[in-house]
Amino acid sequence: MSQASSFAKTFGVFAVVFLIIYAVAGALALFLPVWSLGYILMFTGFAVALNLVTYFLSDKLVLMGYRVRLVAPEEAPELHALVERVAKAAGVPKPKVGVMREGSPNAFATGRNPKRGVVCFTTGILDLLTPHELEGVVAHELSHVKNRDTLVMTAVATVAAFFAYIIQFGGMAATSRGGRGGGGIAAYILLSLVAGIAAALIRAFVSRRREYGADRTGASILHDSTGLSKALLKLDYANRGKPMRVAREASAHLFIVNPFSGRRVGGLFQSHPPISERVRQLGELDY
Repeated sequence: MSQASSFAKTFGVFAVVFLIIYAVAGALALFLPVWSLGYILMFTGFAVALNLVTYFLSDKLVLMGYRVRLVAPEEAPELHALVERVAKAAGVPKPKVGVMREGSPNAFATGRNPKRGVVCFTTGILDLLTPHELEGVVAHELSHVKNRDTLVMTAVATVAAFFAYIIQFGGMAATSRGGRGGGGIAAYILLSLVAGIAAALIRAFVSRRREYGADRTGASILHDSTGLSKALLKLDYANRGKPMRVAREASAHLFIVNPFSGRRVGGLFQSHPPISERVRQLGELDY
């Protein structure tokens, strides 16, 4: 991917953050007599601060939130060797390797650029998959790094989590002022509904497009699609029987398969494309 394309993708993420914040500001101004220069400057400050956090700290916040422990090569020599081999084939720097103590099998990648990439595995996935299948998963995750998806996907997770807290805070504020009239509560309900639907659609759109792309790129890196196909089928079946305990809605799209499989409805709000369709498309590749 060219530097110009990478810049455009990064700029797009920050522009969306500004638009969302000003949309919230405009919605609040409809119900509260607060539209002023100070009000605009306050939300501009929020937007700038959130963009800085998104760019510099979003990957660290995700790793902290999921209690991922970075492991040294001497702790997991075979895993590091596998990641290094696939990274060399992908033409990207070897990322750091993290392990998340979680029985549900899954994996994700993060990092704002390939030089700061981190590939994370749950203990469940390391126990479940064969080396051939795990190689396919690593190639998929390094494809996110190679395609520079990790900044976009992690940024979406950070922004979604931020607005989830804002909506929760707004709900408490609206409830505490309920005695003064139903306007505040009505505004909160409307904002929560619109923000929730918008966040779900954005996550689904971002994740679905990039999952298909990472599947294709991962298969091309290895010149083999069978390992990833088998891994996806295993992971989907395992997650339906044992959903991830610590997964969060705001960051579910980061994982290679939906950590809420088996207890979420499908359709537009699904954070991942159907496994059957991903496997079908992988099977059509000429590898």
